[in-house]
Amino acid sequence: MTKYKSKLVRSILVAAVALSTAAGMGACSSDDNKASDGATTTDAATDTTGTDATTAQADNSGDSGGEAVELQMAWWGDSETNNKMISLLGTFSEKNPGITVIGQGADWDSYFSKLSTQVAGGTAPDVQQHYPSTIQEYFSRGALADLNSFSNLDLSGIDQNLLDSLTIDGSLVGVPMTIMTHAFMYLPDVLAEAGVDAPAASWTWDDFAQFCKDVTAGLGKTNVYGCADGSANDAALQVYLHGIGKDLVTADGQLAFDEADFVTWLQFWADLRDAGAITPPDVAGYDSSSTETDPMIQGVSASSWRYSGDLQGWQPAAPSEIQMVPYPGVVADKAGWLISGDLLSIYSGTKYPEEAAAVVNFFINDTAVPAVVTGRMPAKEVMQEALRAQGNADASKMIDLIGLVSDNAGPVPPLSPAGWSEVSNLLGVVAQEVAYGSSTPEAAAARFFAEAPAMLQG
Repeated sequence: MTKYKSKLVRSILVAAVALSTAAGMGACSSDDNKASDGATTTDAATDTTGTDATTAQADNSGDSGGEAVELQMAWWGDSETNNKMISLLGTFSEKNPGITVIGQGADWDSYFSKLSTQVAGGTAPDVQQHYPSTIQEYFSRGALADLNSFSNLDLSGIDQNLLDSLTIDGSLVGVPMTIMTHAFMYLPDVLAEAGVDAPAASWTWDDFAQFCKDVTAGLGKTNVYGCADGSANDAALQVYLHGIGKDLVTADGQLAFDEADFVTWLQFWADLRDAGAITPPDVAGYDSSSTETDPMIQGVSASSWRYSGDLQGWQPAAPSEIQMVPYPGVVADKAGWLISGDLLSIYSGTKYPEEAAAVVNFFINDTAVPAVVTGRMPAKEVMQEALRAQGNADASKMIDLIGLVSDNAGPVPPLSPAGWSEVSNLLGVVAQEVAYGSSTPEAAAARFFAEAPAMLQG
């Protein structure tokens, strides 16, 4: 991911699993990614620092045999997240007498560092939270159980494309607790001021270019633009590539597009920049990780490249109502897909695999978890509709967008390979060089393709 995208992921991945209604949910900013300092105990125990936590080791044939079972479960999030997770684990224990779950909460920055150490030492938590960009590494280390083997794990109602995308060498390595999708956010009142209609769900990249030009011209201002520059946005690039039948990477971790494709992409944005239709490089919003830096929130663009799960965090900070449509080409070219948000996996060395599966099953199926995780939606449609029934307008917008993309979805891309974060950072660097005029699309693409393959090879 690009540097700004890495920060974005941190801000949107702060888990906030709610027992309350979606209307009571607050969004967590990137500054809120702090684990609780103290331990709060309900029917499930918690260890938010993890320093005293141990995990049962290496006996997948284990069976509780009626004895009391103690499991470890780890997640990332802030203190509010920890409190809600602890409460949910207490509910789980009430429904599953004899099973106690000790929670290990950590902030995003330290979570995977700690988990990596635990895996190396054979003390990894029985149930683990993962993200699509991290899960392949842990599978390759032999740390994740095949979830296909658990009869007490009900996966019905989860999009099969998502489950297929989380299957590596025949093993299902994680299940999505939440899902999201790409969301082009815009401010209807700004479009009305410019005299421009809202973008249609079926719009194309050519339509997007005209939209940017029309909004900028209609506003007639020198410092407000149709959209933020998306040339460095690897998510937008991936959607574009899907629309032409390609992708960022192959299943074996190699680049899946060619130099000419990248030249076309960079030139598309260069033309919009030259037309004054998108934010210039000094305000381009390359760091859109928070509301403090997002161009739309800060009033310098009418729209922004986001994810559906950002809505509940972005809306309170926005100057007016936000609406969302799919990215260009998603409907017209079947170029979109649903994205797994928070994943749950089971440690391959757990002593109590069936009990660990019961914990995972609870989080994806139990009606006590009508979850919005920083605004993202439960993976199952029946849970989404239960959330909609609570009357939250933002939740309804997200559910509608997810449904629209699902109805027009293409295949889910391969999981991000090792080294992709470096490649994504390189993408940001060369895109900014073009934006500032220190490189051409051709030279930037040549540099990218000269350096990126070695990064993917480790």
